[in-house]
Amino acid sequence: MRSPEDAINGHGTTHTQSPDRRASKRVRYFHEEDEHEKEQIGDLANGAATNGKQSKHKRALRAADLLSSRKLLPIWQGREGICQQILNNDTVVILGETGSGKTTQVPQFLLQASKQTLRIAVTQPRVVAATSLAARVADELGCKLGTLVGYTVRFDDISSNRTLIKYVTDGTLLQELLGDAPLSAYDVIIIDEAHERSLRSDMLMGFLKSIQSDRKEAHADGQVWQRGPRQGEPVSALRIVIMSATLDAQKFSAFFDNAPVLFVRGRQHTVLTRYTAEPVQDFVDAALKTIFQINLERPRGDILVFLTGQEDIESLKSSLEYYIETSPTVGRPNLIILPLYAQLPPKQTKEAFAPALPGTRKVILATNVAETSLTIPGVRYVIDTGMQKEKRHHAAQGLDSLLVEKISKSSAMQRAGRAGREEDGECFRLYTEEDYNALEASSLPEIKRVSLSFALLHLMASGSEDVYTFDFLDAPAVDSIKMAMLTLHALQAVSDEGKITPLGRKMAMLPLDPTESRILLAAFEHGCPSEIVDLLSLLSQYDSLLINSYAAREQATEARKVFLHRDGDHMMLLNILRAYVEVEDDQRASWCREHFINHKALQNVLRTQKQLRDRCVRLKLDWTVTCGESSEPVLLSCHAGLFHNVAIAHDDGQYRTVGSSRMVIKIHPSSTIHNRKVRAIMYQELVRPRYCCMHVG
Repeated sequence: MRSPEDAINGHGTTHTQSPDRRASKRVRYFHEEDEHEKEQIGDLANGAATNGKQSKHKRALRAADLLSSRKLLPIWQGREGICQQILNNDTVVILGETGSGKTTQVPQFLLQASKQTLRIAVTQPRVVAATSLAARVADELGCKLGTLVGYTVRFDDISSNRTLIKYVTDGTLLQELLGDAPLSAYDVIIIDEAHERSLRSDMLMGFLKSIQSDRKEAHADGQVWQRGPRQGEPVSALRIVIMSATLDAQKFSAFFDNAPVLFVRGRQHTVLTRYTAEPVQDFVDAALKTIFQINLERPRGDILVFLTGQEDIESLKSSLEYYIETSPTVGRPNLIILPLYAQLPPKQTKEAFAPALPGTRKVILATNVAETSLTIPGVRYVIDTGMQKEKRHHAAQGLDSLLVEKISKSSAMQRAGRAGREEDGECFRLYTEEDYNALEASSLPEIKRVSLSFALLHLMASGSEDVYTFDFLDAPAVDSIKMAMLTLHALQAVSDEGKITPLGRKMAMLPLDPTESRILLAAFEHGCPSEIVDLLSLLSQYDSLLINSYAAREQATEARKVFLHRDGDHMMLLNILRAYVEVEDDQRASWCREHFINHKALQNVLRTQKQLRDRCVRLKLDWTVTCGESSEPVLLSCHAGLFHNVAIAHDDGQYRTVGSSRMVIKIHPSSTIHNRKVRAIMYQELVRPRYCCMHVG
């Protein structure tokens, strides 16, 4: 039996999901005994969510207790000056070093400093950040989540008419803009994590620049709101705050007419950065070794590991749990393995933020969702694989490539900063210093690497007549705009003249990408909206729905045979949900275990299903119509959005996509039709990890 010491020193093989992965020698870091590099990085101090069911008295006590921590934040000393700048300028850019506390504190400062009641929106690029930050700020203000402080994310709204500080995803605010063009519900809008340059945040900055100008003029003229949540009230000026954690403030300042830039220092904790002595061949294997090295050789403190995605997280989690279970010399303190990624259910997300119990050490296995915004208490050690998954769109081929790529220097600094949030820490980079020096300074803005069909549809739905001249922070390539317009035209969202159609306006009102919204609207024509709502809800959790453990692969395949459908994966997914809802509530968890299905993911499916049904009701669409067991209406509806995602089998046995590219593709091994020969396939997504490969056929 192998011990963790064996794993570190490379005796035998590593127990992971991949049979080809082999243990290497102990991970050797350059100058392990020396302080090779010190970085002054600190804490954001926003913390984890707390129990919304606490009594009013307990919440008040909790808020009083947290106040002392808030006063220690670097940003606290400058709160008066920050508020004065924001309230006296149209736009302010805040460059907040790691550890400043800007995300949680600035909205509270404004709320308490203004003589008038302000309604504040704070955007986040990720759901988990929006929900966790809202819970933390509610804690600090001593209120129940959903009252004074709330959040709104895709398919979930915990807010009310009384909410004054609302954390939202950037996509959610774009949806609000369609129903309330001047965003009259808000007096201040804070774009947080602007340095990430997500497509939606870049879109928002373009919209906000125009909205701010219009509202300023209306405010000066003494106009009142003609509609919206504040109808009849005087039009208020819109204050914009752009918050960034990296040195790109001048770009944002120039975009907003030379807006003033405020610099906020972070907490000064030393982070000792260690590089590997030689390149790492298998970063998951190297992370495994490094975790045990830290646990056996370093004092107290939790470990945060940055991985590329859920698959690597589950693989490493499986390996760690194997050693913990089988080896009596696992080391002290005992390791508690916790995943953290975007699709994780809320309860499991909160576990990552809870303090470690005495005698234990948390090991948080995370994607880059933990890179910014969120503070995970107790983290003293960071393991940075130096890799991330990025989707890139190839407009000419209509192909999305899901690639594992190197991170930027900016991301590496953000990751290292997690180790210095509360005290001095260490960052173990699973790459050499030479490799670090070769990294790009920052990541490519999303607008330069993804499909623009979503962006252009929303621009047109919001009244932008010429998508080619929209004021983006960085203008996208003209060819990318042309290809996106062709896609929207094929989806019937855009007319021959390049104008948005009535169908396109309906598509934009749905919180879905254009392909999915077209599928849903087609379902009302084909008499199966109930099934398509279910299917889209299932697809939103597809990456985490099925438990595909390598060790139990054959058992899982056998257990799920009952759900197979001759028409492929889409119908198989519907069969899973149909069977699940027939099971008694108290039996559902065990039913999922028997069939190797993620119970939490199915609970999220039901939550998404409810929200999507509610959205249909608000749009006066009757989602209750069903086609029963028939698969043809479902497939016809899918074809309305996926007509371009079709491949034909040829005499040589290969599948080639239709259209001009005629690309050779393979069916992904996870598909239920992987080993079947069919004349044609319609696929949900085409990705290129190592070769062109389709998901969900």
